[in-house]
Amino acid sequence: MTDSLVNDASRNARLDHILATYLEIERSRQEIDRQRLLAENTDLADELRAFFADQDRMKAVADPRRESDARNVEPRWCRRHPAIAALTAGIAASLVIGTLVSWSFAMQADKQAREARRNEALAVSEKQRADDQARIAMESAARDKLEADKSLAHSAMSLDAKHRAELKAAEVRRNLYAAHMNLAQAAWEGCAQRFWRC
Repeated sequence: MTDSLVNDASRNARLDHILATYLEIERSRQEIDRQRLLAENTDLADELRAFFADQDRMKAVADPRRESDARNVEPRWCRRHPAIAALTAGIAASLVIGTLVSWSFAMQADKQAREARRNEALAVSEKQRADDQARIAMESAARDKLEADKSLAHSAMSLDAKHRAELKAAEVRRNLYAAHMNLAQAAWEGCAQRFWRC
């Protein structure tokens, strides 16, 4: 009985010394070979493995960003809470799908907006061209009207000149007729005087 207690005390003292040395080395941030430590202390291997497992769990809880957290804690947590893990994964998948759908709609809306701007630019260009053609047509119509007015004025002047010429010709004919009548009268009077003398 006494030997058993002595052995247990000695074993516990060795374990305390090994763990104290391990923690001292770990605090100094030096590399620790756990496998070599287990191989050198095979009789304390179970206690050391349990201690290392507790150390890893405490480090994972204290620093969630460690790789051990991703390798050890998360899979165990997912196995312990499958419903919450599945719900979280579903929400994450829904967010990713929603983001992709929103991005797709945004790209389509942007494409439609670019198409609308291009169509608006084409419409403005067509309107400008139509306005230019309407202005050219109005200017041409104004020129044609001016030419028509000039032609009408020339026609009126021609008619006026023709009317004056006709009036002048009629006056000339009247004067010629009067001259013929005067000559005829003079010839008649001359014949009558000769007749009376005879």
